[in-house]
Amino acid sequence: MWGAFVRSVARPATEPEAAMGTHRRGLPGWGALLSTALAASCGETPQTGAPVDESERTGDLGLGDVDDLGIKEDGWGAALTCKAIPGVPALASPSIVISLDGLTLHLRDRAGSYDRVFPIGPGAMGTGGLSKTPVGDFTTGSDVREVTDAGWGWYYPCKIWWTDSDTGERRPVFAGLPFIRLQGPPTAGYALHGPVDGFALPSGGQLRRGYVSHGCVRMRADDIVEVYARIKGKARTPVRVQKDIERDLLGRACDVPERWIGQECERDADCNYPGGVCRPNPYGHGWCSQNCSRACPDRQGYNVTRCVRDGTSGVCAATADAVDNYCRGQYGRAQKTAALVGRSGSASVCLPGTQGRPGDPCLAAGECGTKGVCQPSGLAGGPGFCSQACTTTCPGALICTKLGGSGRCVETCRSQDQCAYGLACEDGVRRTAGGTYTACVP
Repeated sequence: MWGAFVRSVARPATEPEAAMGTHRRGLPGWGALLSTALAASCGETPQTGAPVDESERTGDLGLGDVDDLGIKEDGWGAALTCKAIPGVPALASPSIVISLDGLTLHLRDRAGSYDRVFPIGPGAMGTGGLSKTPVGDFTTGSDVREVTDAGWGWYYPCKIWWTDSDTGERRPVFAGLPFIRLQGPPTAGYALHGPVDGFALPSGGQLRRGYVSHGCVRMRADDIVEVYARIKGKARTPVRVQKDIERDLLGRACDVPERWIGQECERDADCNYPGGVCRPNPYGHGWCSQNCSRACPDRQGYNVTRCVRDGTSGVCAATADAVDNYCRGQYGRAQKTAALVGRSGSASVCLPGTQGRPGDPCLAAGECGTKGVCQPSGLAGGPGFCSQACTTTCPGALICTKLGGSGRCVETCRSQDQCAYGLACEDGVRRTAGGTYTACVP
């Protein structure tokens, strides 16, 4: 499959680029080959954002889909029980990268070997098609004292109650799990906490891996206690929240080790569940699936899967809905209506394809909308990216620059995570109308 042939090394951020006299921000040098045996880190060190003190915000105010499982007449049962914090060593120099498109939280120790990726449930989609979880550079609190549920602080080893500001109803949705506030722009009102759904379960609840919260980042109960134990007592742990999928130096998605249907893959072994296969994708990386003739398995916390026709094969694909933002965060896949296999009807699922937006992968100009062109990217043998022909100006926040001798519209950027896979966030990109910008180019 195409994704398996990407073998590249990240160049230092200060390395000059002869083509434009600029430097690239964190993108692998796509022309350079590298043996697959070379180890590659899953993330760059986040930058620390300026602190913002807005102590009135209470974090995630949304209940999502909750249930009353385990709630008794004489109390709330397990939701009132503080969960044990594991006795594991704290990290010497922790840092966190949160990927909204990847639905991941990546915790690593910059001074040690700890490196782990967790699944998350960030903010649902709001106005403008953006998650209610803001992107930016945050930190955990500078005051590392642990506080009780009734107080206000940055580190709660056991937070239980949430009060609806509209109705005054008080419910124990945080289920005795840790609650870690984040400080940084635009507010101090966001946090890492437990799953909320099924909060009365003895475990503390069940995570839906998708866009489900009102802005905070939900984690599995056993994961939030792990993260809390690893970073408690550490002031101002950097937390970078980015939109795009976090990738390692070989361009592979940083993801949880237990893959499931719909996740990116490079080979069959990546899809490490019974019957898992890594299907090729001409628009990008392979994707985990399973061959089927009628039915497909499901996994708690993930979207329902359906057995649909993809070409001549019956394949298991995840359904497209608001929880997975209708496939928009999945590189090289799009929402499609596909015929069901073994039964009548069709289903809306995530299959190889493109959204056709600027910077999205493409195989032909017709996939890129009116006036669109499919411009070659920096990926040898891979798809191009959607752009437009231009002379001096481009719509929206795009700028017109010369690529391969022709005027092309490209997106501006501040950091690499704003650019599509195969494009580099480069300083000094010359605009045809004059001046230079930082933009996403091959």
